[in-house]
Amino acid sequence: MYAHDDRHLATIRDQARLLERIVDDLRTISLAEAGALPLQVEPVAIEPLFASVAGAMAARAVARGIRLESRRLELAIRGAAARLRGEP
Repeated sequence: MYAHDDRHLATIRDQARLLERIVDDLRTISLAEAGALPLQVEPVAIEPLFASVAGAMAARAVARGIRLESRRLELAIRGAAARLRGEP
């Protein structure tokens, strides 16, 4: 047995979350391949999606000396908006 160590417990928790995400992703892929993945396909504006991603990544980019910039995109695609936003 090992002594209680918060750092090790945090690592175990982080790895468990990563494995959970991998399992969820594999389940989603399996459902998609079987044609059983329920998707609500609709027009999705790209600009707000890109702006959201850029906003979420801004602090990491600045910390690494990377400058993010975005341009107006008057473009829409057909897709599952919730999944494109990273929602289940």
